Amino acid sequence: YTKASSSTSTSVTKIVATIRLLNSKGTVVKTKTDTIKPINGISKISDSKKLTSRGSYYVKTTLKVYKGTTLVETITSKSKTESY
Repeated sequence: YTKASSSTSTSVTKIVATIRLLNSKGTVVKTKTDTIKPINGISKISDSKKLTSRGSYYVKTTLKVYKGTTLVETITSKSKTESY
């Protein structure tokens, strides 16, 4: 789970989200990119990954916020690290 906030107004037309699951060494375990449309200021994207190795993992998210075809903001966030 990760959360990101935008300072951009509600005129956002689409968000391109890139979500990366990384292990404690910073190695990317899985990447998902999807285009989502905001609904009432809230957007959700989900996926799953069966982990084959015990360890610590975290999620890095990059959101590219568009108004029409113009990129108006790029937001990055990182989740807390969780152990498996």
